[in-house]
Amino acid sequence: MPGDLPSTGSTDPLAPSAGGTLPRVLGPFDAVMVVVGGIIGSGIFLKPGVVALYLDHFGLGLIIGVWVVVGLITLCGALTLAELAAMLPHAGGPYVYLREAYGRLPAFLWGWTEMTIIRPGSLGALTAATVIYLSKIVYLDRHWQEGVALGIVLLLSLVNVIGARWGAALQNVTVVAKLGFLAFIIVLPLAVSRVPQPPAEWWPGRWTPDLGKALGLAMIAVMWPYDGWINIAPVAEEVREPQRNVPLGLALG
Repeated sequence: MPGDLPSTGSTDPLAPSAGGTLPRVLGPFDAVMVVVGGIIGSGIFLKPGVVALYLDHFGLGLIIGVWVVVGLITLCGALTLAELAAMLPHAGGPYVYLREAYGRLPAFLWGWTEMTIIRPGSLGALTAATVIYLSKIVYLDRHWQEGVALGIVLLLSLVNVIGARWGAALQNVTVVAKLGFLAFIIVLPLAVSRVPQPPAEWWPGRWTPDLGKALGLAMIAVMWPYDGWINIAPVAEEVREPQRNVPLGLALG
């Protein structure tokens, strides 16, 4: 029909794009680190306190339950993405899946929204969180905070422009460092003398009418830390043996 965008020009959704393929330089360990690095970002440090604030008077069991339920929902999405990435192991991730399922216009609109709204907003939030925590260690006034945030964005962009191998190496180092720090936080309370605390209630004595609102807000907050699992899809074309390693990265990550 007039006005329709042209087709992709390929009848086989598994065929490589007309522009060729990217070098497959990412192995299974890199794929796992992409997923883990996306999940263990700023959200895992910022949101537990927010969730506890929403559900504090409803009991510890409900707080843990929210994390488990949202984790299972995320797992369903990850398994679906793993199947799609194995079928269509090309660069672009959801753009490719939308293009093959619904055509180029919906895929373009998603990609445009991702490029102009979602990714810049996410990058700004992550960078702001990094600078906020850094300023608690090293004093930074407002102008320095803005400069450091801009420097972080430019540095990481430069590393990824140089090549996927450099980006993967930096990702692996930072993820291992974050995992080590989290392990230290978990072990530290067991190694120091215990501070007397009143026992936490697992379930509240009574349910209040605002439970639904608090539960919804808590689940939205938990979605942020889990969100990074989708980051493996756009780089599927750069993963060696993507039909095997992309699902493996999602499952282990």
